[in-house]
Amino acid sequence: MTTPIFQSALDRGLSIHPLKQQSKEPHLPDWPNKATNNPVTISEWAFRFPKANYGAVADENFCILDIDNLEAFHGELGVKLPKTYKVATSRGLHLYFRHTERSRKLGNKGAIGVFDFQADHKYVVGEGSTHPSGHVYACIDSSPIIEIPDSLTDALERFVVQRKRERAKLGLKAGDRQDMLNYAGSIYTAEISEDEMLEKLIERNEAESEELLSVGDLQRMVQSAFKKWEHATPSPTLLVGAPKLDGPDETCTGEDYVLGPAATAKFEGWFPLGEVSLIAGSSGAGKTTWALQMLDAQSRGESFLGHQSFALPYIMVMQDRSEFAMRRTFRRLEIGVDQVPWRVLPKGSKKRDPGAVLEELYLAEAVKPRVVFVEGLDIWIPENFKMDIVSDVIQSLQAVAQKYNFAVISTLGSPKRAKKDQYEAPRDAVYGSSVFARMTETIVKVTEDYETGERNVLVMPRQEASERFRMVMQDGRVVVRTGITTNITPTVHHTKRDAFLAWLTPESTWEQAQERFGISRRTFFNWKESAPKEGCDMQPDNRCTSEFVDG
Repeated sequence: MTTPIFQSALDRGLSIHPLKQQSKEPHLPDWPNKATNNPVTISEWAFRFPKANYGAVADENFCILDIDNLEAFHGELGVKLPKTYKVATSRGLHLYFRHTERSRKLGNKGAIGVFDFQADHKYVVGEGSTHPSGHVYACIDSSPIIEIPDSLTDALERFVVQRKRERAKLGLKAGDRQDMLNYAGSIYTAEISEDEMLEKLIERNEAESEELLSVGDLQRMVQSAFKKWEHATPSPTLLVGAPKLDGPDETCTGEDYVLGPAATAKFEGWFPLGEVSLIAGSSGAGKTTWALQMLDAQSRGESFLGHQSFALPYIMVMQDRSEFAMRRTFRRLEIGVDQVPWRVLPKGSKKRDPGAVLEELYLAEAVKPRVVFVEGLDIWIPENFKMDIVSDVIQSLQAVAQKYNFAVISTLGSPKRAKKDQYEAPRDAVYGSSVFARMTETIVKVTEDYETGERNVLVMPRQEASERFRMVMQDGRVVVRTGITTNITPTVHHTKRDAFLAWLTPESTWEQAQERFGISRRTFFNWKESAPKEGCDMQPDNRCTSEFVDG
């Protein structure tokens, strides 16, 4: 007669309950009150659920240490694991212990990507069960279950306390809504079910949250995730002869863009993953405010200016603002400091390769971001009219964005304008090498009308029609004033002179023109002098979408 898979757990005195076949989901809704080690009850379950997995329960007698990453555990905690009953999981280990007073007092604790300590009313999938991936949970140490050493209990507690302190220094709370959303993104795979994700969120909420979220909030978070993060795995296609070009996919997901296409767009959304995008504008025009509103909305899976979002985890990297300045901005936007995962660059970072700096920040995150927002890219580029310098910086950022498939979105400023020179803005206006336009993807231009206070926001994807929004500051936020104007199609100029005239603004210099168009000083002044005669108003209200075709 075949030995039941749960026999090893019963022989050790563990309480168990049945799970669905090749799943972590319980068969019994009220499992905490029905889990048992009574052989008669368990035999009845075995008859009712002949192919079931089972859960081994942490209760008043036993606790279970679930290690997700053995290397990270040893590196972070530096403690030797004792000989006790151990089971290999699909990613790590389950170590079973008998409770002590210290371990009962410690309670359920966890650290994302390192360990989960199950102390009470929790369970792990038991030996002999089958993971959804097909992995079988196998015993690798059949030693008797021992009392958990005080040294191990103390190490777990120290690590959890230290991690909370580190998060507190960054203005973050363990288990707050943004943290929980980021955690959901980190555990979402093609194999996990909605019930499994909800169970993990509830565990994290109970173990780490300083302010508990309701089960309803967690359920809505899971439902939103499964509605908007669906995986799409296309089947392989055998190509004979030249491939048929069917065009881009009709459906955009968070694997492609931070924000999906507009209803009138054919295929391209805003801020593609694996690329660098810009939000440009004068100082005080509202580009950071606009960016933070966008990031806040998309982190909750809410649409932004008519574009679908996908609740992608993000971080904000501060370059040109102090911590206090950012806190004032968060207050004005009525966004809690603990809701924005912001990071301050370490000293010396501005003199280092920007791609390497972002890679270090990315790897340091327990929950890997899909969006990295850099406040003040031009701080990294002191000579941003020099093509080779700008090109090196953009290529460095592109390389790390593509390596880890996250979107880099950065703000960009410009030099000051003088009122006596008929420049409209009293502070900064966008400027720089043409490399910015050539090497980046979505570009957002934010300009301010200094008489009316109106903000003109022009969003320009690389291969899609632009969208213009008339917005105003209202209660500290930018809001749409007169609706949306879409389908602003970029103009294609067929001569270099046509492109120059479309690009020309009052502050344009020969050095800029020479870099962009390769023209002589004499040609620059001749063409500039002719501009007013041909109706060129030279108003700097657009990103240069001009291209020219030699011929």
